[in-house]
Amino acid sequence: MAKMRLSALVFLVLLLKCVPVQGDDSDHARNFITWDDFMVDEHGMASNVGGRVIVVDQSGNGDSTTVQGAVDMVPQNNTERVKICIYPGTYRERVHVPKSKPFISFIGKPNITINANEANITANANALNITDIANAIPIITNSTKASDKGSDGQEMGTVSTATVWVESDFFCATVLTIENLVDKDADKRQAVALRVDGDKAVFYRVRLVGEQDTLLDNTGIHYFYRSYIQGSVDFICGDAKSLFHECELYSVAEFGGAIAAHHRDSADEDTGFSFVGCTIKGTGSIFLGRAWGEYATTVYSYCYMDDIINPLGWSDWNNSSRQGYHTNSFKGSQLVVFLFVLVFLMWVQVDLAEGGNGHGGVRNYISWEDLQVDEQRLALKSHNELRVIIVNQNGGGHSKTVQGAVDMVPDNNKQRVKIYIYPGIYREKVLVPITKPYVSFIGKRNQTASAVITWNSKSSDKGPNGQALGTYDSATVGVDSDYFCATEVTFENTVVASAGGKGMQGVALRVNSARAMFYRVRIKGTQDTLLDNTGTHYFLKCHIIGKVDFICGSAKSLYENCRLQSIAETYGAIAAHHRNSPREDTGFSFVGCSIRGTGSVYLGRAWGNYSRIIYSKCNMDGIVNPKGWSEWNHPERKKTAEFAEYQCNGRGADRRHRVPWSKSFRYQEARPFLYRSFIDGEQWLRL
Repeated sequence: MAKMRLSALVFLVLLLKCVPVQGDDSDHARNFITWDDFMVDEHGMASNVGGRVIVVDQSGNGDSTTVQGAVDMVPQNNTERVKICIYPGTYRERVHVPKSKPFISFIGKPNITINANEANITANANALNITDIANAIPIITNSTKASDKGSDGQEMGTVSTATVWVESDFFCATVLTIENLVDKDADKRQAVALRVDGDKAVFYRVRLVGEQDTLLDNTGIHYFYRSYIQGSVDFICGDAKSLFHECELYSVAEFGGAIAAHHRDSADEDTGFSFVGCTIKGTGSIFLGRAWGEYATTVYSYCYMDDIINPLGWSDWNNSSRQGYHTNSFKGSQLVVFLFVLVFLMWVQVDLAEGGNGHGGVRNYISWEDLQVDEQRLALKSHNELRVIIVNQNGGGHSKTVQGAVDMVPDNNKQRVKIYIYPGIYREKVLVPITKPYVSFIGKRNQTASAVITWNSKSSDKGPNGQALGTYDSATVGVDSDYFCATEVTFENTVVASAGGKGMQGVALRVNSARAMFYRVRIKGTQDTLLDNTGTHYFLKCHIIGKVDFICGSAKSLYENCRLQSIAETYGAIAAHHRNSPREDTGFSFVGCSIRGTGSVYLGRAWGNYSRIIYSKCNMDGIVNPKGWSEWNHPERKKTAEFAEYQCNGRGADRRHRVPWSKSFRYQEARPFLYRSFIDGEQWLRL
């Protein structure tokens, strides 16, 4: 993802606009928003209704048990910032922040420690990471749709459905989920989670969850920064002038849908939606935008777009007269986007420098940029300049082997080094050691099968010391490197194991990284294909192939939208998780995956007493053994292993014959395992 930097001169202008001059009247309204407006001193929060902080705690230990009650405590026409600190919980209510109450902050209190004495404001603000596990951040929720009847007996219409309606000027919010959940099959299912009519509002790390018209960005000028917005149809809509910066736009459409619908009926209206550095992911086939008005303006710049985008890109809303004005490209786009950002930031103090310090320090996260190279501009550079190392077995690169490229990475490096692997069969064993963090393996785009790293060691093979290798050392590729990531590469172990065979474990990929991500990789073997050994890992849209326990280990990992393919001739198992204590925060969570192939396979086997494996919203073919799960011939593990399924479908998802000690989760039980928060993704993934 490309980053935007402000020049020193521009930043000075912003700073002068955003920071009060010493000697100013402290009682005068501050017509700007700063990081301070997103923070509270949690050690000094007293229950003082007349103070600058109002505490909302549904357990009764604050100033109010409801968010609306706290808003009602704010004096009319107040001229000083009032911070409403909302404790974790699910607040089932509709909230209105009226025009007469400006300078309000909604601040969610996450279940993490915040150092109130931290000198660096930006670092402190970035500590407020969104999580989506139960009781971690507050949720304001509602289920009102356009066809519902109001107090007058008439249909409410879209604008009146909002869970939270903000008319307040200089409003800001952070670490908060706002949702409107209605039946997706309902008639007139427009259901607004957040409606914004106030001028000059900022939303930082908020989650907006709904289906149709999730965010009614109605009027005013607004800034959405690193927020998550979910829906299926026109889930960002309205007449406002808004910048969406480094946000995640997540489609839950089953078929067709659209992200944005901007309404602008005159060329004289200075409004529009600008999306900069955002990521677009999810399901369905969606338009980037639909022309709600004649002069609708929607611009995407530096965004990562997954393959869910409808190839047409844009819709004129069945009105061909609008085709000339719905903007999807223009000359001088970088200058226009820069000016657009500048206009917004004249009233909000935000650090845009990557990593927050602007000094090129260690980036302790993985972004889409780390998984990409410009294939058209690859060029050999001297060893001292290497940020991209080219592997080509035919020569013409920096190395003919993958291990040779890894060896070129300096020990204890602090910058991302990308190893670009040309198509070919690389017959070698590779180790990426812990001393070489921030390494990427990148194959040719859209050709996962063309760069193959392959070997054929099995656990019973003898090592240099004359002893059996064991499963661990059979790995074709071993990754100990922190913040490692890989894409468009195949990891393979060609040992052919059969069910019941001895010493035939052959690992294709072993991962011991503290944090690692694999996107669109193929991992191919038979037994113990992927040894997901230790650490926290994210597998997205990967293809994992095997027969017996072909995903195994002690790690805490999320497998999202992956293909799990059994090649078993008779029987086998997909996953074998090893966890020996309930205090171990580990487990395998499979979300939105597909299970295909041959044989009759268990979903999982209890390798340890407290093995934990969850399948959610997965499509299971008929190859799944009707019992579903195995205790690995240890009956005592039936009482302690956590094996569960949630909203899975397909012939293999029939639970009528499942072992009785497995679980069918409800949403609240499944929720901690459904999202990237399961792997603390907000702390180390910027996708």
